[in-house]
Amino acid sequence: MYRGGLLVFNLALVSAAPFLGKEPSTANKVSITLSTTNDVYSMYARPMSGNGYFFEGTPSADFYSMCEKDGDNCYGEAAAKGMPEAAVGKLYEMDMPATGGKVMTNEDSGCVDPSLFDDMVRDPSTAWGNTAQMAGTYKYLGLTADTDEYISMLPGDFVAMSYLSSITYGEHMVDMMNAGEVDLVTFGNHEFQFKNKCPPADMANHPEYNDVCVAWNMATGNFLYLGSNVYEDKEKTVRFGSKLEVDDEISFVNATVPKNQKVFGEEPSYYAISGNYWYKMVKGKKVCFAGTTETSASQSIVGDSNVWLSDMMDAGVDATREMNDDGCNLVIVLTHQREGFDVLFWRKAVVEEGIKIDAIIGGHDHFPAFLNLQHPTKPDIITPVWKMGMDGQMLGKFVFDFDDENPNGKLRFAHAIPVFDGQCDQHFIGTDNEEWWNNNVMQTWTHWVEPIKPMAETNMDNLLFKGLYDTADIRSAESRVGNMLADLFLCNSSVTFAALDGGNIRYGLSQLFAERIPLTELYLYEENPFLGGLVSYDMSLMELFGYVLYSAPIVMGIGNAARPVTSGFEVEIDPATTKHGGVTLIRFTGT
Repeated sequence: MYRGGLLVFNLALVSAAPFLGKEPSTANKVSITLSTTNDVYSMYARPMSGNGYFFEGTPSADFYSMCEKDGDNCYGEAAAKGMPEAAVGKLYEMDMPATGGKVMTNEDSGCVDPSLFDDMVRDPSTAWGNTAQMAGTYKYLGLTADTDEYISMLPGDFVAMSYLSSITYGEHMVDMMNAGEVDLVTFGNHEFQFKNKCPPADMANHPEYNDVCVAWNMATGNFLYLGSNVYEDKEKTVRFGSKLEVDDEISFVNATVPKNQKVFGEEPSYYAISGNYWYKMVKGKKVCFAGTTETSASQSIVGDSNVWLSDMMDAGVDATREMNDDGCNLVIVLTHQREGFDVLFWRKAVVEEGIKIDAIIGGHDHFPAFLNLQHPTKPDIITPVWKMGMDGQMLGKFVFDFDDENPNGKLRFAHAIPVFDGQCDQHFIGTDNEEWWNNNVMQTWTHWVEPIKPMAETNMDNLLFKGLYDTADIRSAESRVGNMLADLFLCNSSVTFAALDGGNIRYGLSQLFAERIPLTELYLYEENPFLGGLVSYDMSLMELFGYVLYSAPIVMGIGNAARPVTSGFEVEIDPATTKHGGVTLIRFTGT
């Protein structure tokens, strides 16, 4: 049913105890909890290997040079070369002193009974949370925070791309985020996916949307968008959506909730006077947030719609400098850009410009990455640069404390909070509000998965990959099946560029397969480069639709029809030849 000077910042080196509930602060002590996840596409749980990238220290000159040459792909290249900046480890074994020790602990494990943590996280075949559990975990972290304020965030990409988004134009995820009571987001490149083609928005009767679909998503979301480099005018004077007003009540599926006073408040303007960042006063402390979006990744999707972007690096530096100049006690930047650009941004702002940033919380990459970057000459300055992976499989939790000794904040700890499938509805610790869980969350989730439920229950087992597929050659180690298809099309056509609707070429982490394996297994290696003992995976018809939507029909030469291959394809590669990248045959089966 559709609806229309350098500031030194010290980090605490302490471990966190489990939170049992909010405790009152003293007059001179203030604390704040932040939560985050990113790039949420699937309503259903996805498998996860339990691995991630991690690094604590100062990046090397070689790593910087690599990222200066190719910010999009340098992280994958560094991992392939075994560089420490891109070390891979198991999430539950990572120990990072600057952010409080263990990245994951069994003392602070989302809305799951902690006693279940070890058994589940050590089983890589276990499905990790769907969006209903994600919403529940957001709520749980807020209810169990022992701080004066709780702010939940999502650094971009939730409107698209997925099969379901092609039906709802992103309305389903806006609803799920409303249900989970998310507060702040930044624009991901896929937020602009539908340009002005979104019938439920009823553009003709809503001139305030300026013929841009994401404006409709903004107006119906009970959360605030941050876009320091996203504008609604060609002259780049008005930040996108800064003039939109949110209704006093937000309705979704079977729930109506009041406007989010935490972020929208009573004032007509929710941003700093410049519009460059959002802030909130928490017991006399000014906590500030800005958001940036990778320019190159978004521009091609934006096209000629009424959205304009400036350089994300310059915008991020300007916003953080302004926040410091304006007396912000806590400076948080949400980014939607590749990890290489995050590191370059940190160097430019913190190292070169001497700007205080307390955390960079990112999206765009689909892998978990936990970087604690240390200033090369002032070792007390360490900035967490964290990403949580994709599809709400885990949430990040950051707790900052302010007192007389630390007027500008001290990080108590940062943790990754796992979200487990099939648990939150049974072990929803922290609330007895069964009505909220059933009405706001579960009914919303159930309503929106109805169109894809038959596909989710139909497994595909005949997608086979034949031959050798070297991701260093094809330049795709984190891509989806649709992206691999585009890469193969690129090679087979002997062209230097191929633009398919299905996705982009991503990373250069190399993995060589010497035998015929199911493409469904290959997908896992491609989507998440951390192998972590994964052996097999059954792909559902729904997932297949999501991965190859629009791509396969183009490659098949039947025009730009919104009709993906529903059976499979085979690829023959001859390692002895370089012609067409070694691709000798692409054979499609099915319809």
